[in-house]
Amino acid sequence: MNAFELLKSRGQRVKRLGCKVWREVREQYPAALQKQVGAKTRRDRAMAQRRFVFWTVHYQIHSVAHVKRKHVEAYCRYLEERMLCPSTIATELSHLAVLLRTLGKPQWLDDRESLFADPSILTRSLVATKDKSIEAAGLAFEAIYAAAWSINPRVAVQLALCWHFGLRVQEAWCFRPHLSVQDGFVRVKWGAKGGRPRTLSELTDEQRYLIELAKTFAATEAESTVPRRMSLKAWKAVFYRVTKRIGLTRAKWGVTPHSLRHSFAHRQHERATRRLAPVQGGTLAQDDPSADRAAREIVAEELGHSRASIAAAYIGGTRVPSEAEAGQRGAG
Repeated sequence: MNAFELLKSRGQRVKRLGCKVWREVREQYPAALQKQVGAKTRRDRAMAQRRFVFWTVHYQIHSVAHVKRKHVEAYCRYLEERMLCPSTIATELSHLAVLLRTLGKPQWLDDRESLFADPSILTRSLVATKDKSIEAAGLAFEAIYAAAWSINPRVAVQLALCWHFGLRVQEAWCFRPHLSVQDGFVRVKWGAKGGRPRTLSELTDEQRYLIELAKTFAATEAESTVPRRMSLKAWKAVFYRVTKRIGLTRAKWGVTPHSLRHSFAHRQHERATRRLAPVQGGTLAQDDPSADRAAREIVAEELGHSRASIAAAYIGGTRVPSEAEAGQRGAG
């Protein structure tokens, strides 16, 4: 047997063993995959856990129960060697943590810094240093809406949901207008990230009109704004094809549909404080720290996040940027 045939033979053995262990995870530890989260998160989690399982079988692991901390540490070093960005590594470890909790070994990821040769690889900035709203790109939502409506009115309505309610794109797709309003408030439940529902502020007249318009794209109470008999995956392709045609891309204008959510966060901050968001040059954090903290809690809650600190990813941090940073921000 030559070197090529030997390598191929080993590869097949590893593949068969990997399939065997992965089948064990799916059959004996279904909770590692079926926790109540969105469809995309379940899919990403399965892929991440499958990557880990297939990687560990190189150590001749015949059961996921035989995985030890040294294997987890070696996998983390492997992720580090691939020079992945901090957010990607954090996501991989998040999915892996679910599997380890199911196996009764959650403590192996308690001290994540010790699993890497360079712990700083886990450090990622969640503070916006650049205004990512459509206004920063010199765009007006009315023009975006009109352009989308001329191509596909349904897409235009979903963009309006992102603009007026700060919805994520998937939340706008899964939005059920007939069931969303309760006691004058909008409840965002379907398609919410992490399966975490939230209730938005009391409706304005403009938002009420949008809800009524959205109902015309959902024939029954149980329907979302996605066309009947069309899968979410198929509609995703349609949606992004339209947004690409109207230039709502990083390549064209430097903004995406998610930028509408940034615009919403800025408006919510200004509504609560009568001041610009920090990323827009506002200095509330320095002038009145307590008011700044309260505003961040409001913005985070409206966006569907459990931690007020996440608001910084949309409205900016509490530190005043240096002149050099301000110059870079303006150039960007």
